[in-house]
Amino acid sequence: RASFADIWLGIQGVVFYVLGGIPFLLAAVATLFVLKVLTTAIVAVGP
Repeated sequence: RASFADIWLGIQGVVFYVLGGIPFLLAAVATLFVLKVLTTAIVAVGP
């Protein structure tokens, strides 16, 4: 049976995992956004 300490450690682990993953998600979204803008600009201006 899991004690309160075990549950608390599990919650902390999930929180740190999520907080650690947010920067990577933001970086991925930013990269996709920049690529989309660059592609649109290149298509609009032409070669």
